[in-house]
Amino acid sequence: MAILEKPTSETAEVLNDYPPPLHLQHSPIWMMPLAPFDGPEPKDTDAMYLGAGLGGWRDGNNPLSMKIFRFNTRWSRQAEDTPMHRAVDQCILMASVVRAEQARADRLEIPAGLFEHQKQPMVLKRQIKTPPECAKEIAQVDGRLRRLCRHLNDLGFGSAREKEPAEG
Repeated sequence: MAILEKPTSETAEVLNDYPPPLHLQHSPIWMMPLAPFDGPEPKDTDAMYLGAGLGGWRDGNNPLSMKIFRFNTRWSRQAEDTPMHRAVDQCILMASVVRAEQARADRLEIPAGLFEHQKQPMVLKRQIKTPPECAKEIAQVDGRLRRLCRHLNDLGFGSAREKEPAEG
C-alpha cells in the first residue's frame, strides 16, 4: 500500500531503497518519509520514516503512538533517545494527524517547507482506519496541542516580532 498519494523527487529515493516497513507490529495510520528532511544531516541518517498509529504493544487501552522507523542493517524495534529536531518533527506530524482525524480525511497534505530541507509538498495516504475508540484520545491530544500552542506563544515563538533564524 502506498503511503504517499504521489512520491516527490525528494521522497522517491527512500521509498525505493527502504520501502515502508508495514510488516512491523506498529500499525501506522499515517506515515511519511523522514530521511530526506531529517535535521541538519539528512543524507546521514537511519531515521527513514515518521509514523502515527497503533503501537505493537497496544492492548485496547494504550494510547496512539508516534514512531520513528529506523533502519541500519534491518528495521529497528528499539526505543531511542530522540534528537530534539526529530521531536519537533513528530509534533508537526502529530498536529497534522489530529486535524486529519478530526476531518475524517483519507489524505493529509504536508505543505512544502514544513520539514527541514523539504522543497516539495507531500500528500500522505491513510494506511488503516482509525478505531472509533480513539476519538476521545484524539480530542485529548487536541487539547494538549492547544495548550502547547499557548505556551509557545507565551514564550515568544508565535510572536510576529520574532523572525525565523537563518538555516545553516
